[in-house]
Parts: sequence; C-alpha cells; structure tokens
Amino acid sequence: MKKILLFFLMLAPFFATANNHTDNEINPKYLEGAVPLVDGIVTFHETFTVENKSKAELYQTMLQWAGNRFKPHGELSSRIAYTNEEEGEIAVVAEEYIIFSSALLSIDRTRIYYNFIIDVDDNKCELTMQRIHYWYNENRDGGLKYRAEEWIVDKYALNKKKTKLASKSGKFRKATIDLKDNLFLSAQKAMNISADDKETVQNKTNESAAAQENPGTTIAKELNKITISELPNNLSTRAINGYVTITAGNNEEVEIKADNWGGIGKASLTDVVYLLIEESRIAASALMKQYNTYTVSFYPAKGQEAEIKIECKKLKAEEVSAEKLKTINPALDASKKYTLYTGSINTIWKLE
Repeated sequence: MKKILLFFLMLAPFFATANNHTDNEINPKYLEGAVPLVDGIVTFHETFTVENKSKAELYQTMLQWAGNRFKPHGELSSRIAYTNEEEGEIAVVAEEYIIFSSALLSIDRTRIYYNFIIDVDDNKCELTMQRIHYWYNENRDGGLKYRAEEWIVDKYALNKKKTKLASKSGKFRKATIDLKDNLFLSAQKAMNISADDKETVQNKTNESAAAQENPGTTIAKELNKITISELPNNLSTRAINGYVTITAGNNEEVEIKADNWGGIGKASLTDVVYLLIEESRIAASALMKQYNTYTVSFYPAKGQEAEIKIECKKLKAEEVSAEKLKTINPALDASKKYTLYTGSINTIWKLE
C-alpha cells in the first residue's frame, strides 16, 4: 500500500479533476473588449438567426436544452426560474463551479452565479448571460465574493497596456469567457439538432463575438484532430456540467461519473489519461477490464454531440483502496474499491 500511495504522490501535479495547461501567449479573445458592459452591467449577448424555424419550435428546442443544461447538481442549484411560451422567454438562475486547477491534495475553484436569458421569435434566438458573481475559496473563513463588474472587466483583469491578464482576476475573466463560449456553442448546436446539414445559421452578434464568426456564413461543426496542447483546460468543469462516457469494443458506450475523470498527466514522458473506476460500477469496470483501447468522450448534455474525444491505449490498472483516496476526494465511499486506469493518448478530437 505504501507503494501505491507513493505512486499517487508522484502523480500529484497530474492526477486531477481538471487538466492544467499554461498558455505561453494570451489568446486575443480574452483581452481588451472581451467583457462588454451594458448600462454598467457585464453582459454577454448573442443573436442567432435560424432559417425556417418558428417561434414555437425554437421555444420547445431551447426549453429542452435549458432543462438538460441547467439543473440541480449536489449542493448547486441551477434551475429554470421563469418561462413564458407566448412571449418566447426562458430565464435561468445558474450556479456551478469553475475549476481553475486541481492536484492530488488541493483544488482551486470558484462558484459562479449568473442569469441566462433565452428570448426566441420566428427564425431568431437571443441569448444573454449577465448578473455574474463569484464565491471563491468558500471553505476558507467564508471565502471571498466578487461581482463581475469589479473583477473581470478590462479595468481590473488586464494590465495597464491591456496585453496580459492580471495575476488574480485574470483567471476568472478567462474562465468566464470560456464558460460563455461553451454555453452559446451548446445552445447553438441544440438549435440544429434536427437539421439536415443544409440549414444556415447566421450569427448576428455583438462585438464580443464578432471576431469569432462572420455573419451570413454557414456554421459547420465537425470533429477535428488536435494536439494535447490544444485541449481545453476545463475538462473537469465539462464533466461536472455535462456528462462523460467511455467507449470500447463494438462501440459499446458507458456513462461514467464526473469524479471518475482523473485528468491529463504524464507517465514515463508519455501523455496519459487517468480514470478512477469504482468496481461496483459493473458496466464501466467490465469495459475497462476487457479492452485495451478505449475512447473518453465529453458531452455538453445528453442527446447532443460529443465536444471532445480522447482515444487511449491502456497502460496500467492499479487497484487502490478508497480509504487512501479519501485525501483526494472526501466524497469517495471508503467501503468500496477503486481501480486507477492509466492510458496513453493516441488521438484527440475536438468539435470545431
């Protein structure tokens, strides 16, 4: 058991519920103008024109999407707070975690709260994210609370030259923009679930999204190969807010829990994925024991397309006592047994 514990200590920088990357260069999308203010309130707003979709169709589509995306999770209480089908309005009160980094014995995260407003009409859907605030380090003397307007706007989250992110608030700004992008992309995909790939989606958006899409063009999304350095750094958040599966054999796919995702690391200079599978999870455990190659997939919600797929080859399976793993995740049941699977990364796919 000492050898196993030592093995975990060696993994400390890597075994995590979030994979951590450091960018050598800051993506311009996080810099000046990326966080717009409307009447003094941080407001992300985007309008999509969807051809040949009635108000009623779009309302039902977005209501289903919101119901899947925003729902209570443990102590987090995201929910649909208001609906008006006649007016085409859906209002969500959201509460979730943003995970900045995570290691064996520590996790750096914040709660984020925000309102998400959906307003549909014939051939049109407007999305708004606003009233954003944070509760950071909640377990340390009550933590710290910030409003977006005093924390992630250009004045506070960028250096004087507006060429770099600030050391503290910058990570909140970057993670919030990533969350906004993922939400808008997920909603956009929901609007095209039943499309036949001929439907044109036109992005007529404010300046914060203008650099990302050209209005009047068809948005076509497909899985493309990427390198490990191009992987998003919020896989843990995606696992918590969406769902994760493993696929092996004859495309047999099994859903796993968010805490089964161990993160990205290195083993003998090889890029690897860690999965922590509880043995009583019969389907997942059997799949991992039976096959040497498998794919880990991240979905924004059930019924939607996978955003990330990581193809792996199994390198090692280590049985680990849950009692020892309590230092990693206090939620683990000490009466159960877990197996840590280490798999080398063969190919990574990302929805573009």
